[in-house]
Amino acid sequence: MNPRGNPAPLAEARRRHSLDKRARVLTVLATLEKQGKPLTFAAVARAAVSTWLTYASGVREHIQAAQLRQAHSTPPSATASPPSPLSLRTELEIARQEIKELRDGFIEQ
Repeated sequence: MNPRGNPAPLAEARRRHSLDKRARVLTVLATLEKQGKPLTFAAVARAAVSTWLTYASGVREHIQAAQLRQAHSTPPSATASPPSPLSLRTELEIARQEIKELRDGFIEQ
């Protein structure tokens, strides 16, 4: 309570401070998303300096939606090398062996 005994100005200041923190979290989230950085609750919290707020209702949903957008827009890794001919031949041989075992089991029944 303030010296004059009127809690309204303090409550209003607290409300403004809370709205400012929420706006900061959303700004950080938009910045990280635009930069293509991984969107995790921890990364947003570190940049916005408010760990608990990232999990608060009304903010958590924005982070989760941004994570979904990022997951759907991320192309498959271009750095992954294609399978080698030797690995393909090995996979083919394993598949042929499994098919043979399945056929042998089906015929015995």
